[in-house]
Amino acid sequence: MSRWQFVSKICVLLLMTTAGWGQAVPPTLLVTIPTAGTLQRGEYEMEILMQTGGGVLGQLAIGISDQFMLGMSY
Repeated sequence: MSRWQFVSKICVLLLMTTAGWGQAVPPTLLVTIPTAGTLQRGEYEMEILMQTGGGVLGQLAIGISDQFMLGMSY
């Protein structure tokens, strides 16, 4: 195998493995701080936070469309 073939195969392999990295969905939370990111259509997220002293906080979020999500917490 020539050097040119080896280098071209490595380049193709790198391009194939990194192709989806730019399509990442932004996060909806950074630790416990909400962001402007939304869930994609059909996705859901459930979370239960346990607090000191016996408190419990439940959260549910549903992606209605790619730009709109609905959530509730109790």
